[in-house]
Amino acid sequence: MTSLLALYFLVQVILPLRHFAYPGNTDWTGEGALFAWRMLIARQAAQVEFFVREEATGQQCEVPLGNYLAAFQVRRLAERPDMMVQFAHIMADEYGKAGRDVEIYVRSEMSLNGRPASPLIDPELNLAAEKRSLSASWIEPIGRSLPPPSNLPPCKLLPRFG
Repeated sequence: MTSLLALYFLVQVILPLRHFAYPGNTDWTGEGALFAWRMLIARQAAQVEFFVREEATGQQCEVPLGNYLAAFQVRRLAERPDMMVQFAHIMADEYGKAGRDVEIYVRSEMSLNGRPASPLIDPELNLAAEKRSLSASWIEPIGRSLPPPSNLPPCKLLPRFG
């Protein structure tokens, strides 16, 4: 019983401090932020756009996120790179079920504690090809310059989730 209690307290101390194990600024990447003691240290302002490129035709379009997610979910998605890659995989899987091979790209920008906005994810990176992991190498370091916005039409033939 004593060893179980000791293990419980060890987890309660180590879990909130795991953000020290991740490289880079964890306020920027969000890695190790869940269940941490530093929950409200950073102020973030973010926005995100998803784009689909069909491999067969090369056609590109912007995904209207409001068709799939509630407004609060879009706000949360914009701040969380792990959620972005998960959503990209879901989109790619849904298009795959419809017999269409696609690549998913994201244009994301975030401002941390009033700094100028920087890209969170490389807009040239096929996010559907990236794996979810404990430490994501595909998250851009803070301070990079933003690429110009793209003016793609909204996607017309979108899969419906569920």
